[in-house]
Amino acid sequence: LSAGLFRQATYTTARLGIYQTLFEHFRHPDGRPPAFFTNLLLGVASGGLGSFIGTPAEVALIRMTLDG
Repeated sequence: LSAGLFRQATYTTARLGIYQTLFEHFRHPDGRPPAFFTNLLLGVASGGLGSFIGTPAEVALIRMTLDG
């Protein structure tokens, strides 16, 4: 259970933090949110970077599961 929670916390917080940072960076000067396609790319980039950051936690989860 602890490895699963660690994986989820690592992946989710990284993904959401990266997305929020990118979203604020790409916001229009008048405060409007970015266009749909830009927002889509922000989500793809955030998910990819979040999974890269969460990979060690995923490995720990798999190893702890196999050790049973």
